[in-house]
Amino acid sequence: MTINDIHILDILESLNEPLIQKGKKVKWDKHHSIDINDNKWYRHSTQEGGYPIQFMMKFFDMDYKQSVQYLSKTFNVRKDLPNKSTKQNLKIPSRNPYNTRVEIYLKHFRFIDQEIIDHFISNLLLYESSKYNNCVFVGKDNQEKIRHIHERSIHTSEFEYKSNAYGSDSRWPFNHIGTNNKLYVFESPIDMLSYITLHKENWHKNSYVALCGLSNRPVLNMIETYPFLSNVILSLDNDIPGQEASLAILEDLEKLKNIKIEIKTSTFKDFNEDLKFKKGISPIGGIIDPFIGYKDEILHNIRSDVVKRKQLTLRDLLDAFSIFLYTFESTSVKQRAKALNALIESATIAIKMAHQQSTHLEKNITLNEFIDNRVFESLPFIKYVDKGPHFSKFMQELNFLKKEFKLKIYHTSNDKEEIIASLMRFARTCVYTHVLLILKERKKHYD
Repeated sequence: MTINDIHILDILESLNEPLIQKGKKVKWDKHHSIDINDNKWYRHSTQEGGYPIQFMMKFFDMDYKQSVQYLSKTFNVRKDLPNKSTKQNLKIPSRNPYNTRVEIYLKHFRFIDQEIIDHFISNLLLYESSKYNNCVFVGKDNQEKIRHIHERSIHTSEFEYKSNAYGSDSRWPFNHIGTNNKLYVFESPIDMLSYITLHKENWHKNSYVALCGLSNRPVLNMIETYPFLSNVILSLDNDIPGQEASLAILEDLEKLKNIKIEIKTSTFKDFNEDLKFKKGISPIGGIIDPFIGYKDEILHNIRSDVVKRKQLTLRDLLDAFSIFLYTFESTSVKQRAKALNALIESATIAIKMAHQQSTHLEKNITLNEFIDNRVFESLPFIKYVDKGPHFSKFMQELNFLKKEFKLKIYHTSNDKEEIIASLMRFARTCVYTHVLLILKERKKHYD
């Protein structure tokens, strides 16, 4: 058994989450809109679904690595997703001689270009199953051998079935290998086909892979198998799990030599939502635009506040941040609000202290110019968020600042530059963490 074979109800029971019986189904009492089917879940209110790892990321504020660690330890399964094909034969669904239902679904409900559909059908990478009329996405290896099967239902209103077939090799999901050095990475085959539809010109020259999940194994395998793929474009979903998975893959790719990494995210939740918008259909929104908009609003307010502040010290910063640490895990709405406000106060103090240090360097620069010159990066924004539980990003900067301010009597110009950089990194983490937590709170409210 692997991590993604664990049943969702078993996970909820392990966490002592409330479950209720509704007819023949067992429901999670906190989220009645979620359908649970063994190791799969689907949320009708947001049209999202997946497997255990995505479930932990979505509902329990864990990133990819934390989800894997928790599930593997709790259920005593391997942390990696082993190559199943070495242990049992891949079960390939029988083909329907006609692909009518699948073509209708992809073209008229998902708006995939007919030429793109025809290409993958003619290359035996896409077909309709005879038993359930599901979409079957075929993953082949570099020897043209079928190594992976991903099925999804074509229903548009009921529970959307999605599954990787028993015996699939997770290194070789649905893919297309081109001739240039670009490899585009997506979460699902539908995302991949949607992107190609939106960017048809010379599309066949690029390489594409749909992870059929959030594992980095397919990406690393493609780079190893096809050495000419030196430019990886991460195009995972524009939601929190997608951005967290992008960061996990990005960090792994950064360890490799001679690999250029880009992030190209959809405007809305995923590229199929972008395609729907182009067709005049109301799309599901993504996380990045709201994140950037609220971040800019917060920074605007901080600018106004910093100007009014007098000289501030490390003690002021530590006192402000301690309020966040002591109130963050509270279940009280009032205390949670206090924790969020403490992050903004901490960011304000850190920016003021950084500007104070810059004046010691005798740089004739206004506060606004100072903030503008210290760029608050946006992508991948998850990289600059610290959700705990140990708050290592925050603590790394605070420990450095304590050492600089408490152990050194005299600071050189280089010392001051390092202090400024540390304070601004701390401020950025405060702002980004605050924004993400606020957006999560809002989403829970509307769900």
